Parts: sequence; C-alpha cells; structure tokens
Amino acid sequence: MSIESIVRGNLTKDPEAREVKVNGESRRVVDIRIFSDEYRREGEQLIQDDDRCVGVDVTIWSERLGEQVMGHLRKGSRVEAKGAMYLHRYKDRETGEPRAGLQMNADSVTLVLARIESIAFAPSRRTQEAEEAAAG
Repeated sequence: MSIESIVRGNLTKDPEAREVKVNGESRRVVDIRIFSDEYRREGEQLIQDDDRCVGVDVTIWSERLGEQVMGHLRKGSRVEAKGAMYLHRYKDRETGEPRAGLQMNADSVTLVLARIESIAFAPSRRTQEAEEAAAG
C-alpha cells in the first residue's frame, strides 16, 4: 500500500541512473535521495526540527523525467517530488537486522527556486525547427 505524497528538501547526493529488468526488458531508472527538513521558529530564529526531518529514497521510472533530473540536478539542489510513498522493509547487509525506510516512486520532480541565480530556457520546438529550416 502506498500514499500519494509530496516531499520537499535537498538532494543528499547526485542523481544516479541504473538499469533494471521489467518483464524481461531492460529499463533505465533514476534514483535520488531527498532530505526532507522541517523548521520551527524560536523567537527570531528558525531551528531545524530534527524529530520531523527524514531522508526519502526516490525512484523515477519515467525515462524522460529521469533524463531531465540527471541533466539539471545535483547534490544540494532543493526539489519537490510528488508520487506514491511507501515503507520499504529490508535487512541490513552487514548485521542482518531488519530495517525500514521511506521510498517514493515519483511522478514529478520540480526544482524549488529558493536558491537559483539564473535560468536558461531551451528554444521551443517550433523555434528550433524554423532555425533548422532556415539554415538548411
């Protein structure tokens, strides 16, 4: 069972692509880890509320979205991911102890603009086609 959720936070590492087998076919997915942080106000200061902060492992199954994430995001990027969240249970490789963590299959990942200094847009498809036709 999963819960539709939104996770906002910083990437703890650069996005990583990997190949998985789905129904016998190879498929490329992208994994990211988001540290979802919460803050509370104490007087004039914002203090991180460690009891409400958590790391979430996110898998991006859409190849197009995965390519965009790989091309534009890096460790430290502030993002918001939406998708199906569930509790992932596993055994620790070293100790064999049972563990659990939050896992999300993301339908969308967006960049939070809080720390962005500039944005460069790619030309629209029509503009690109017109330029290619004029040059060709």
